[in-house]
Amino acid sequence: MIHNKMSVIGLLSILTLLGGCTSTLETQSTQAQQTKTNAAATVLINQFGQATPIVNNNQVVGYSFQDDSDTVTAKIGQFFGFRYKATQTIKLSAGSTQATVESSLPVVIEVTHPAINGSTSSSWNDTLYFGRQNYVMWQFESNQELVAGKWTVAVKLNNQTIAEKEFSVDVSENSKG
Repeated sequence: MIHNKMSVIGLLSILTLLGGCTSTLETQSTQAQQTKTNAAATVLINQFGQATPIVNNNQVVGYSFQDDSDTVTAKIGQFFGFRYKATQTIKLSAGSTQATVESSLPVVIEVTHPAINGSTSSSWNDTLYFGRQNYVMWQFESNQELVAGKWTVAVKLNNQTIAEKEFSVDVSENSKG
């Protein structure tokens, strides 16, 4: 039962990343708030590109990726990003015989993009869960976000990038609502 609660909490935290963007000025304070940990993570990106939310009982439970493409067509409501799985690496101090195995770790999601309202970076706090799939998604929510160019989506643990994917965003005249 606890595992199911953790899964629900994890999904809720994933959903918060969809609307929880901050400006570049807030990025430094977001990273400063991140708790340092002795655990590390090795990450494998499984899928990436444009995606559609998978909804079960009115909750987003994952995303269906259209294809593994790093080219994204921007339009209001469109999601893009990647799915990844993390493996925990334990760092033992000299003489230490014990370590804590974490089920999750705090991370910062950082999206570097062409200027949107004067900012070239958005970031938010999130949680990385071990032993299951994690999603890092961006949703185009306004016409101001429909900006063509290079977008980079990254997951940072202890201020170190552990997963990163670059996307080329295209905008057509039909994109804007």
